[in-house]
Amino acid sequence: MKEKIKQLTFPWTSNYDSSINSFYVQKNNKLLINNLIDESNNEDILIFGSESSGKSYLLQALSNHYAAKGKSSTYIPLGKIMHLDESIFDSLQYLDLICIDELNLIQDDTKWQKSLFNLLNNSINFECKIIFAATAVNTLSFSMKDFDSRLRRLDYFELNNIKDENLLDALR
Repeated sequence: MKEKIKQLTFPWTSNYDSSINSFYVQKNNKLLINNLIDESNNEDILIFGSESSGKSYLLQALSNHYAAKGKSSTYIPLGKIMHLDESIFDSLQYLDLICIDELNLIQDDTKWQKSLFNLLNNSINFECKIIFAATAVNTLSFSMKDFDSRLRRLDYFELNNIKDENLLDALR
């Protein structure tokens, strides 16, 4: 039986106002959004896109979406935790959802890769869904080959920037 974690406190802030409903979804992003909000799908996912595509907002919105449904979730921006010990990931597999942003920042850091590799392995037994976000997937390569191989087996989705012709609709 899965032990529930009610609340975790981390040394960074999250956008609690972000929501899936306020995220503008273009046609070419609908499959990604549907996969993210499908709570029956426990497959881990890697989202990639440009720096301004909305990956961070989307991960925070997804974490808020799960929390609003009474599920446990967290958003972790790697850029804000690199100064901490990598054991921060220990026992997170008990959550329903973990959103890990800026994956590209640990490409040459084997201790962080090992910690995330262990989290991936542990999450399988606890039906914990992990969503990673990174920049261009074709340049993503990790020094720990087992971790790199494991990430390459995930479902990949590109989060496309809003097209110019859709900007007015997105602002409404």
